[in-house]
Amino acid sequence: MSSPQQPHDLFFRQAFSRTTVAADYVLHCLPAPLSRLIRTETLVRQEETYVDESLRKHICDVVYRCQYGEQGREADLVLLFEHKSYPDQGVWAQVLRYMINQIEAQHRDRKEGEFMRPIIPVVIYHGREKWRPPTMRDLYGDIPEELLRFMPFFDFIFDPVSEKTDEELLSITSLLLRATLTSLKAARMEDTIAAFRLVVLSVAGTDPTDPEQIRFFKEIYLYSNFKNFTKQAMEAELAKIGQDTAEEFVSMYEVLFGDVEKNAKLEGLQQGKIQVAFLVFRNGLRKGIDIGLLAELTNIPLPLAERWKARLEQNPELTWEEIDEQFFG
Repeated sequence: MSSPQQPHDLFFRQAFSRTTVAADYVLHCLPAPLSRLIRTETLVRQEETYVDESLRKHICDVVYRCQYGEQGREADLVLLFEHKSYPDQGVWAQVLRYMINQIEAQHRDRKEGEFMRPIIPVVIYHGREKWRPPTMRDLYGDIPEELLRFMPFFDFIFDPVSEKTDEELLSITSLLLRATLTSLKAARMEDTIAAFRLVVLSVAGTDPTDPEQIRFFKEIYLYSNFKNFTKQAMEAELAKIGQDTAEEFVSMYEVLFGDVEKNAKLEGLQQGKIQVAFLVFRNGLRKGIDIGLLAELTNIPLPLAERWKARLEQNPELTWEEIDEQFFG
């Protein structure tokens, strides 16, 4: 796996760590016989990772424990994110190694009389090139029946997100899942304007008063690398999409960024960063966003956020230039 701060890994973890996204993925994207077997209301995110050093450059994982079937036995649903933007014929070996790591951990922690948990691996791929990984049978070729029982045959779900049509993605009723999969596809699109339009359409219906949706919108916006678009350029493209959708997107943009653009070019990196944070904070406070969420969105300490709030309650039109040195004490 690349560094945890790599944008693709970070966004994948942020999105699929939401239980609602994982549950909707099971319902909308897994084969129907399997999705009917999994009891999505029992999904619980696990903190463990089974990606070892040799796998870090290939995949990252999000693990859920869930119950399946009428008896409610437990299984592990593993969402594996394939980093590469090109086909990798070694994906089977990588998934097998991952499963061995998890099986060893299960066996080590298993109490006497307990059953091992089945592992359901799902590989999510968002490269531009279309492909299907070979099966284990393909890799071994034609071998005698007598040898088959010695072969490590297993299967996994392979989901090539980039091959889904725009219509297919936009028809997903779950807002967070729709926006997640669409953003993964858009991240590999060469046409940045088309990618922008697709992502905008995917977030239609976002509620600017919902803290969780605000946080998610920010994750998508930053991951999609639209921060290099000027507001004027965005509005020009939004005008081609439709008034309602455009107004929703601009509303969310204003909640997060407000009038930051015109102040973001100040000299001095550190001062510029904290000034941008202040402008986002002030704009969000005017919109009634919770102070804790604003502190998280702007990456500032909560005590500083509380001082900013107190000053802004005294003077809602307070500008950055009016803040004295003691403001940071």
